[in-house]
Amino acid sequence: MNKTIRVLHLEDSPRDAELVQHKLEVGGLACDIVLVDGKEGFESAVAKDSFDVILCDYSLPGYNGKSALKLTRERHPLVPVIIISGTLGEDEAVECLKLGATDYLLKHRLERLASSVQRALQEAEERRAHLKAEELLRASEERFQQIAQHLGEWVWEVDADGLYTYSSPVVENILGYRPEELVGKRHYYDLFSPAAMETLKQATLEHFLSKLPFVRFHNQCAHRDGRIVLLETNATPMLDEQRQLLGYRGVDKDITEQNRLQAQLLRSQRLEAIGTLASGIAHDLNNILAPVLMTTPMLRSAVLDPDSLEILNTIEGCVSRGADVLKQLLSFARGKPGERVPLPLRHLVRDLGMIIRETFPRNIRMVVNIPAILWPMQGDATQLYQVLMNLCINARDAMPDGGMLTIEAANIIVDDALASSTPDARPGSYVCVRVSDTGTGIAPENLNRIFEAFFTTKEIGKGTGLGLSTVLGIVRGHEGFVRVNSKLGHGTTFELYFPASPEAKPAETAPSKTPPPRGQGEMVLVVDDEPSMRNTLRCILEINGYRVILATQGAEGVEVFCRHRAEIRAVIADIMMPVMNGPSMIAALKQMEPPLAVLGITGLPEQAGATGLKNLDIPVLCKPFSDSEVLQALRHAIEPSGAKE
Repeated sequence: MNKTIRVLHLEDSPRDAELVQHKLEVGGLACDIVLVDGKEGFESAVAKDSFDVILCDYSLPGYNGKSALKLTRERHPLVPVIIISGTLGEDEAVECLKLGATDYLLKHRLERLASSVQRALQEAEERRAHLKAEELLRASEERFQQIAQHLGEWVWEVDADGLYTYSSPVVENILGYRPEELVGKRHYYDLFSPAAMETLKQATLEHFLSKLPFVRFHNQCAHRDGRIVLLETNATPMLDEQRQLLGYRGVDKDITEQNRLQAQLLRSQRLEAIGTLASGIAHDLNNILAPVLMTTPMLRSAVLDPDSLEILNTIEGCVSRGADVLKQLLSFARGKPGERVPLPLRHLVRDLGMIIRETFPRNIRMVVNIPAILWPMQGDATQLYQVLMNLCINARDAMPDGGMLTIEAANIIVDDALASSTPDARPGSYVCVRVSDTGTGIAPENLNRIFEAFFTTKEIGKGTGLGLSTVLGIVRGHEGFVRVNSKLGHGTTFELYFPASPEAKPAETAPSKTPPPRGQGEMVLVVDDEPSMRNTLRCILEINGYRVILATQGAEGVEVFCRHRAEIRAVIADIMMPVMNGPSMIAALKQMEPPLAVLGITGLPEQAGATGLKNLDIPVLCKPFSDSEVLQALRHAIEPSGAKE
């Protein structure tokens, strides 16, 4: 059974109120509607009762929708508010949305009122769930912090010379020493790590001389087994009656793991920020590249001079290369795994090499040696990019003065002898990818630890210790294994073995290109906020037999469609537009004309699989695309059955 929705409706026109109630009933919503016609009634209802959704007429005598909206946001911030008006302009609509309105509707276009209410209720429920989750998380974090402040901390005292006079037993858990090994025998300085000794001695001496307390003082100490432990010290000076220093009493907290987790979190946040930045840049650049890629074929047919044709080919090649680089950067920055598919390893390494050559220092020479024939292998291209990029970055850091970075691949048969001597290896056919450098190499005592999470020999702030553990995890996830050869001063080679299928048939050659399908005089509405995209699409479509009408954003697209509804056969709409975005506009058009052919276009590949678009069930073309691709996709949208045949 459907839940009855509590609705507060601010409206002074009984006729309009009846129309709204009718639209909600037709939309299948069971509503308990409280109708008020002015300021007093609205403010009284909001103060005394609770509602699931509020509908506001934008303009009333002595009161308006913005005032009602502000009051609702103050008293009931999670209750959705939908503005309804007969003459609401675009500027006013935008202002209402900025003030917190969920949606706005025109009175003569209330067909989507029910769906708008349903969507508003769903979004409100999601917000409530999100706020509740945040509240639970905050409470959990507070409990954790309270426990952590009083658990496992080392209490100690030293005299005025820094010699230990008391130590709690917890020191054995933190530094490996028993209290009796410290009291009366060890100096404060004796526990400092050799690398930080001078810095910490100077800072400690300044505190002792000035009789200053230690407040969240970080110091690196050496554990009994040699590893470094990061401690946070809070200590108070002990003074006699003449304010002479007797010593210090303090508490040390082991923050080694906390520091590592903070570094990991910061790294994740940086990667997320890079992904967000890359998405924004990709969107803008794809909008720039798309018109160039679409217009070069048109220019080629009009140019006869061989030199000019060569220039056009160069332009087209550069644009395609730029689009490929953007896809690679987005894939790597987002880090989203994909499905296991046959990998064109040669092309993947070639494109990675292009990025490395353009971003690594010029004193690092890169060599790529990939044979023309490699056995087929299944894999996730995004993850393999990450593996190779991690290894290449490590190689770069190992060659601060320059050197040679080599990536090569080969078909390898792993026999029983090799499999028995290598962890995770099994006999069989493999594609082996080698990444070699001529850098500093890895010390023998560290070779067995390089794949441990958080283990790093780099300076603090220059490495997280997660790169090689990620490499091993991804290769194992592909049912492969890793071998390492390294010698101090002579470089390092990582060998990645991925299972191959030599008997698999090579991919079939792509069919030759056919001329793009022409239109038959159909009118197409093109909606895009980028002038270059609109004009380029108009030229291509008109040259190929279509009639074209343009709109600059979603709301205008709806208006133009309503004026030319009888003539428009198809719509090409950008997904990311201001005010009313593509999915909202398409939903409105589909509600008016369900059979309407729609083709979505986007500068962000990840938007093609967005939930809103999946629900609309429309094809989406990612920018930049060629004229042939957009003509094929449009024809398929208009005549899906014919396109498949």
